[in-house]
Amino acid sequence: MRANRDWVTSDEMFWVFYADVLNAADLEAMLTSHRRRNPAATLGVYEVSDPSRCGIVVTDEDWVIQNFVEKPHQPVGNLAFSGIMTGTREVLDAIPEQTPADIGFHVLPQLAGRMLAYPIRDYLIDIGTLENYQKAQATWPGLS
Repeated sequence: MRANRDWVTSDEMFWVFYADVLNAADLEAMLTSHRRRNPAATLGVYEVSDPSRCGIVVTDEDWVIQNFVEKPHQPVGNLAFSGIMTGTREVLDAIPEQTPADIGFHVLPQLAGRMLAYPIRDYLIDIGTLENYQKAQATWPGLS
């Protein structure tokens, strides 16, 4: 994101999509939610069975992210970052100068309290493993 900062810095917000996430999320509804509340970022979230493999969020009753921990050793929940995010200049400003800088380890934890979680209940699968990639080939909506 730091390398592409100049490309998006003049926009009020931008999207981030992790390349290993296949989804049919309602992005329009997520964008509407983001614009209504205007946080630093809105993270699509979903429930996972193995939270130690993911970025895990803890929210309050208004879906404000109070804590973000990437690949926790002792997860406090199973609400995971989906790899779908709307961000603002505040996200770009939170990227440290260190190299490498990782969104999950170095950026999102700094923004706790200023991000919203948006629950994704539509089809979403992380295809970063061979098992999930094969599962996606069999379960992608619209396949006949």
